[in-house]
Amino acid sequence: MWFITTLKEPYKFYNKNGIPILVSEIEWTNCIYDADGDVVGECSPSVIKNKQQALLALVGAGVFGFPSKSEAKEFAKGLKLKTWNYLQLG
Repeated sequence: MWFITTLKEPYKFYNKNGIPILVSEIEWTNCIYDADGDVVGECSPSVIKNKQQALLALVGAGVFGFPSKSEAKEFAKGLKLKTWNYLQLG
């Protein structure tokens, strides 16, 4: 699923009405983890720590994603946004 977000942290996700929503239940991190869950580095900007948890939080907040990046792009263009970020989850 593809989502449209604001550019700056804390990131907000656009709902179907074009309103940016802060979904505080999503856990963000600046750490990079290996397959065993050990920290192996840092990153910037922040990344989502648990994608499944984030998807549940987004649905709970009324934010729904798009099956393709092109559909997400059309949605953002329809909102007349000048800038946005894409985020792929799932």
